[in-house]
Amino acid sequence: GAGVAAALFVPLLSGYLGFWLDHREVRSLAEASGLSARIQDYMSIANQELRWYEALGRDRGISSLGVPGISAVVMAVLGIFFGVLTPGLRSVITSLGLFGCVLFVWSLGPDLWWNYERTGVVLPYAWAHAHLPGFAVIRNPAFLSLGVMVAVAFLAAMGIDQVQRRVVRWRWLVTVIGLLGMSLLVGEFARTPTIIGSIPERLNLTRAMQVVPKSPSVFVPVGSEFNSSEPNVQRLWWSVRGSRVALINGYSGFEPQGSKYLARLVDFSTDGTRKEVIEALRILGVQTFILDRGHMTDEEIDRWGHALGRVDASPRYASTDRFVVQHIGGTTPRFRAGWQQIDARMVVESAIASERILVPFVLVNTGSVAWRPIGRPVVQRAEISWRLQGSGEDAVRADISILPPPVIPAGSVSQVLHPVSVRVPEAPGMYDVVVRVDGFELIRTSIRVRASGSKLLSPDLQAEVRLYTSNACVRSGERVVIQAEVINTGAIAWDAQHRLGFRWLVPDGRFVMDDLDALEGRLTVSYDEQDSPWIQIPPGSGYLFEGPIPTPIDPGTYKVRVGMVKEQVRWFGNQTVSVLVRPSGDPCQ
Repeated sequence: GAGVAAALFVPLLSGYLGFWLDHREVRSLAEASGLSARIQDYMSIANQELRWYEALGRDRGISSLGVPGISAVVMAVLGIFFGVLTPGLRSVITSLGLFGCVLFVWSLGPDLWWNYERTGVVLPYAWAHAHLPGFAVIRNPAFLSLGVMVAVAFLAAMGIDQVQRRVVRWRWLVTVIGLLGMSLLVGEFARTPTIIGSIPERLNLTRAMQVVPKSPSVFVPVGSEFNSSEPNVQRLWWSVRGSRVALINGYSGFEPQGSKYLARLVDFSTDGTRKEVIEALRILGVQTFILDRGHMTDEEIDRWGHALGRVDASPRYASTDRFVVQHIGGTTPRFRAGWQQIDARMVVESAIASERILVPFVLVNTGSVAWRPIGRPVVQRAEISWRLQGSGEDAVRADISILPPPVIPAGSVSQVLHPVSVRVPEAPGMYDVVVRVDGFELIRTSIRVRASGSKLLSPDLQAEVRLYTSNACVRSGERVVIQAEVINTGAIAWDAQHRLGFRWLVPDGRFVMDDLDALEGRLTVSYDEQDSPWIQIPPGSGYLFEGPIPTPIDPGTYKVRVGMVKEQVRWFGNQTVSVLVRPSGDPCQ
């Protein structure tokens, strides 16, 4: 019985183990420990949602007499009591009980929450997180509750068994007591499903998706800017009912590496880049595009239809009241693969000695076809070496982790999916820095290492801006994507008050009142995101700003001023990019 109870947790444990392995690939143990120490919110918010005292709801069965789960706890206590009294089981049961207790205390997180409020009581998890090697990787203490459940299942089964053996003399009563105990556990722990979204009944979509061949599919828009997960939950359900083999929709429980990147790639595409994005998705196997009228205008659907027609002149087509389904065939487009086929650079100019810094790695695909890594887009180990100029040997040689994007469209710029954590040498000076992947020299650059406590001899607000967006073309009503590599060359660190600003320079002095909201805006650093490692951008370090900005309504050729802004102080590091806004019915190509 205990084995059967524990077996129920195997799929959950397997899923969480896979999630942990993915996280371990992205962040080494040292990186995770360092980030946990520096970032207050690096710990997953899930531990704040762990409420043992209301885990099963209120007033459910025997739980109305105590805390939820009391029946299982009572049976587990009986299992410990009788197990300790049995010489052959004493050591095993004692170890299992201690194991469950330790995991329970750890599962409460670094401090105690009660009634949705933080009590300020520091728990043992905080000590383990700070001192036990590798423990910092467990960012979600709720994962440890699975071990508690397994321990309770074994101990409860032991309690039922020992009560049967020691208390009851009649065989038929032994069976009855066992059945009553299991029924009590099932009755307390069984819960009705929690509704998180309406289950859609769109049989016409299912029929439409059956018209086209089965292939990996993508909804358009993917939903990178959705404020609710419900549209993605519904899409996932439709995909399951339609028996699709794969779905890129930004939500799948455990998201594959790069899913958010692919979502932005689709949602931020414009008339000038859409064909290249479609061809990049085809390299990943995507052939079916589901255009969603619920989130697109008829004009936007026509633009996507035009771009799909440029890739395949005769796509398979099906339409419903809400969706337009198009399947493009043909052979997989040509593409470039491997680090030898991509240009890379580190967004950093200088750093303080002995510090650990975050460095974005920019990847530039200058080719006429898309680029993708060889094999699956998983974390790849690289080697970084620092050699003091004029010296004959490396001062520092270390391993780093690089997570490449799954694909980069032709003529596009991207970055590795996570900034790279790099340890700076102890001695000041100018260093030649080399990054090698699989023996190939990916990057060679120079970085100046400054003495601890030193400041740059430059103005407080100064920046070096490199624009990767140039001569962009969009249709009226579309947004243009700005990509700007910015290095802090000033004397002070940047925080949330420092943003990348953009301002449209309207030609001929025209001022269109309807365009007021589009004429100026900001792109920000992801300080507030849950998993963001960024807390500031120190002098010498940099950031790659990426994001769509609205365009003026009137067609014409415009200039956009792009530069850093210290809010309510001034602009600095300004650059200018040209943007062509064409009439809505006039394609860019």
